[in-house]
Amino acid sequence: MNIRCTSRGKRIRIFLFGFVVIVILSYVCFDSYEPLTVSGISQNTQLNEERKEKQVLMHPKLKCMEHATKNTVIMVLNKPSNSLQRKTIRQTWGHPQMQIKYNFSLYFVLGNEKNVEYHELHMENEDVLRVDVNENYFNITEKVIEAFNWATHSCYESRYFLKIDDDVYFHLKFLQEIQKVENYLPDDIILGDCLPETAPFRLTTKFSVSFEEYRFAKYPPYCGGPGYVMTLPTARKLYHEMTHTKTFMFEDVYVGIVAYKLGISIKPVDHFIYAMDGYLHYLNIQCAVIIHNLTPELITKMWNERNTTSIGKHDCSQSGKLIYILQNMFGLYNG
Repeated sequence: MNIRCTSRGKRIRIFLFGFVVIVILSYVCFDSYEPLTVSGISQNTQLNEERKEKQVLMHPKLKCMEHATKNTVIMVLNKPSNSLQRKTIRQTWGHPQMQIKYNFSLYFVLGNEKNVEYHELHMENEDVLRVDVNENYFNITEKVIEAFNWATHSCYESRYFLKIDDDVYFHLKFLQEIQKVENYLPDDIILGDCLPETAPFRLTTKFSVSFEEYRFAKYPPYCGGPGYVMTLPTARKLYHEMTHTKTFMFEDVYVGIVAYKLGISIKPVDHFIYAMDGYLHYLNIQCAVIIHNLTPELITKMWNERNTTSIGKHDCSQSGKLIYILQNMFGLYNG
């Protein structure tokens, strides 16, 4: 009995010692990083020469200038092999009739991918922009830069710019809000599901960030990559600064870095993004502007059921969520 207690006490002491060592090392390492400042990050991310734009391998046949009245341009990040995602978006929230109804134009941004039949891609290239960037998770930033480049030079008559991923369902009524409500989205602001200054992940994993890659203790505020929106003049400012700013492995953080250098504000929107995980799926789906991590089948399902929902805006408040929980707990929900 005493032997077991002694052994258990020893394990506890070893655990506590290890925990204290980790905390101390984390504090020392964290303290060694530079504090986040505009001057510091501007100096550290500045390119020695202006970034050269990537070659466009396929231009959309459907030009922005031919649809100059379209108020919003939406750039969807996509891969050549993700043809089903393109087809699904074209048949649901990105359908040409929806583009007319909600006053937007939509383009898919693709890179280079092995083992893909590109002649098939040429048959669907009305809305396809293909750039000379190899498809890779850590090259997404390059594709985003080219999306900003093409949209700001080709869609200059549009008022708003939205970047979005291809695994999302987008509630189009959000476009009516930004288009009809005066000053809902002014210049020099990015709207989305945004984070304040957060610390980079430094542990050894695929997505860790070394001191050499990023020397500051915190990231600037940024909006999550599944989708964010701004005015086209704001996108134009960002693209110009991107040509002088080193790329970073995470595209959403990179856009935040560039915005931080320019003094462009990041503004979170309640219920902007929902990731199809956690509690209260039904309520969150109805409240969110963007739902991501979806298969094409789920996007189609949500589109087909879009007119059968009964959640109103008031239900998305904290009190509305509480009422929803109580209704479910006591079996009072009729939706």
